[in-house]
Amino acid sequence: MPKQAKSSSLLNSVALITLLTPAVAVTSIVPAFAQTAVEAQDANDVIVVTARGREESVIEVPVAISVLSQDQLDAAGVSDIQNMSDYTPGFKFQNSDGQAGGRSSSALQFRGISQQVDSAASRTGAVFYDGSYVSQGIGFIPMIDLERVEVIKGPQNAYFARNTFSGAVNFVPKEPGDELEVNTELEIGIGTGRGEQVSYRGVAAIGGPVTDTIGLRVATTYERKGADYQYVNGDPNGEENNFAIFGTAVFEVTPTFRVKATGYYVDSEDTSNAQSVNATVAPGDCNLIYSGSSINGLTGELTPFTTDLSQSTQTIFCGSIPDASVFEASATGQTGNVSLNPDMAGFTSLMPDGLGNEYGAWRANLSFDWELGSGHIVKGLASRGEAELVGVQDFFYGETGDPTAESTFIFPSALGNWTQDTFFEARVASDRAKRLRYELGVSYYEQKYRNGNAFSTNFQDNEAIGIFGTVDFDITEELTISAEGRWVDDKQTLVYVGAPGVAAGNPNALATIDAQNAYNDFMPRVILSYSPHSDLNIYASWSESSLNSVATNATDFSRITQDAGLDLLPDPSVIGDFTGIQRLTSYEFGVKQRLADWLSYSIAAYYMEWDNQPFANSFVLSTTSATTLNLDGNSEYKGIDFEITLKPFDGFQLMGSVGWVDAELKELGAAGSVTTQVLCPGTSALTNGPICTAFATTSSISGGGNQPANVSEWTGAVSASYAFPIPTGDLYVRADALYLGERYQDNFAYNKIDDSWRVNLRAGADVTENFRVEAFVENLFQDKTLSAAGNTGIAFGAANTGRKAFATLPEKREVGFRLMANF
Repeated sequence: MPKQAKSSSLLNSVALITLLTPAVAVTSIVPAFAQTAVEAQDANDVIVVTARGREESVIEVPVAISVLSQDQLDAAGVSDIQNMSDYTPGFKFQNSDGQAGGRSSSALQFRGISQQVDSAASRTGAVFYDGSYVSQGIGFIPMIDLERVEVIKGPQNAYFARNTFSGAVNFVPKEPGDELEVNTELEIGIGTGRGEQVSYRGVAAIGGPVTDTIGLRVATTYERKGADYQYVNGDPNGEENNFAIFGTAVFEVTPTFRVKATGYYVDSEDTSNAQSVNATVAPGDCNLIYSGSSINGLTGELTPFTTDLSQSTQTIFCGSIPDASVFEASATGQTGNVSLNPDMAGFTSLMPDGLGNEYGAWRANLSFDWELGSGHIVKGLASRGEAELVGVQDFFYGETGDPTAESTFIFPSALGNWTQDTFFEARVASDRAKRLRYELGVSYYEQKYRNGNAFSTNFQDNEAIGIFGTVDFDITEELTISAEGRWVDDKQTLVYVGAPGVAAGNPNALATIDAQNAYNDFMPRVILSYSPHSDLNIYASWSESSLNSVATNATDFSRITQDAGLDLLPDPSVIGDFTGIQRLTSYEFGVKQRLADWLSYSIAAYYMEWDNQPFANSFVLSTTSATTLNLDGNSEYKGIDFEITLKPFDGFQLMGSVGWVDAELKELGAAGSVTTQVLCPGTSALTNGPICTAFATTSSISGGGNQPANVSEWTGAVSASYAFPIPTGDLYVRADALYLGERYQDNFAYNKIDDSWRVNLRAGADVTENFRVEAFVENLFQDKTLSAAGNTGIAFGAANTGRKAFATLPEKREVGFRLMANF
């Protein structure tokens, strides 16, 4: 591995710990007319959650969980899940993995675990809306009119079912109250250096009783985020327009029988495109020595190699990816007509007329609660939803097609994605006041997934049936043992996966068709918790989780390698259509405590082993062909999530969070052009520089001992606020500092993205009891660090002489004001 200085990382880690000691957590003070700061509270000043399908205090739940109320989200200026994740240790969400722009390829990460091969049936974490699984589109759903958001870390199979392999997020919408309530908000922001494009956001919500037994609440929002950047011809790059409406209806049929309906509709678009951040280290100027081993993906054979990067004949990234201070913008945002591959023809009528994306989603949930005379409670939930996106991306990412020409050429390519899911669940729970308590339930999930672009098509049908149950037994008044489990019968059908054209009758486009992979498994968890009083809980748990596999792409791999004249895999059955069933073993120890009204904290330490983790291995075969083979590997994770709230004196509050994860790949890795052209050149027709003989075409660099791509060892947030009374309410100031540690852009422990601090400031006043005005500055110090980078590649216009990174450009500084009124 390259020998790189770690002093910057160490100093920043020490600074972060010093700043947030003795501990850390999430969020803010909320001024007078909203809830006071710390948490979503009931009448007894206790945070109430439903992480286990019933109302409990957050301290009572023996699981690591972070809770943010809508008031806290508003106070921090958070309106989407990506910004929310900045405040939550052990959880990170990115709207895009960087290789595509906008919110078209979101990535969700719990405690460093996230899939490196995206598959609808095999996502390692899940987001729920009112308890129903949102399989696609959560990145463009606005966060408004919520009671709270619960971020639950670690496997949650028994209570949340599908794809909660490593964690779950549940959006809990507000319900109609006993009195009429109206909430409104208007926000206007002006970016600095963004072409004078203005951002604005309006929110309105109304709810209350319709009759003595029926309540209704409706909320809507329209938001425009001004473009932070421009294409070369002046078209906006990064503008977002979002419209959404949310609804909740509650019907108290009898005092013991309650029915609730919730749902949303979202229509959104953006003009985003990932752009090129170019390498800047000239040939001969990189003095790193890279040492590693190649691994043959088919045989497991390791071959050591060493590359002197000073001998490279390319302009390269020499161990780090620069920020977005200098990037190559695409020539224009307008593309004219762009068609998807033939298999996605039904999407073409929705295609945007320029670079960017169109999104749409809706969901409808119907649930009931029935309290029986015996103290038992019966619950049921039915949900149906759809999400769709279509987009056009410039696959030259701002690079020119002719190295001697001006940057006026783009390579537009269309992509389409449609998902439909149906979910049913029923459960019965015993009297919670008993010493022995239990819960039993059944669930059914069905998903149809259609995804395609110019190069590939992925059609899947997925189905899962589950039987789950829990048992809690109070050994003593303070000591409780809990056993949970879910048996699942999960079936994945590859309707059509591979090169485009098969569905359109192209006999030359070989693909995997109607391949099925079914498995059944039991996923257990055992928890021991000690709670001597209601303000302290000490717990330990062990769990095992499983997840369906992903397509190996063996059939398409075989076709492309044979077309390139390489008989590497003549029989795709050598490795099969699917990777192995993924398994996660997890151990957790945690402490939660509240001391009077001035201090509350939680700490959770964990260790996890992930077996059969899929990795995408992309092989460059010639100047005109490349292919990907998905293979199994293993990794392990250990870390700490830490949160705290301090209120040392009236009006002042300090909250923060620190997440630390030591993530390590145990074997395999992932190949790409950086492998064959930079770290071990000499293995493809696109090679420059000294020859490295360690690689066969089916080899990649072994990731053993390396940190996985896009996993930060350290993350943190700290929020300090002070409010003091004025005649009409409160005057307040608030500062947020958000830290994201350095991370590798690849699995090779080679190219790093620097760590970063993002600082936001807010100040406001209650003009009247029901009206507030606020001024804010976001990204005060104009941090330009890339939040995501999909990959590095060849500089198209410069052929073999330079490298580039695909990057989603960061948001620039914005100043603005916000008006809020509640009635």
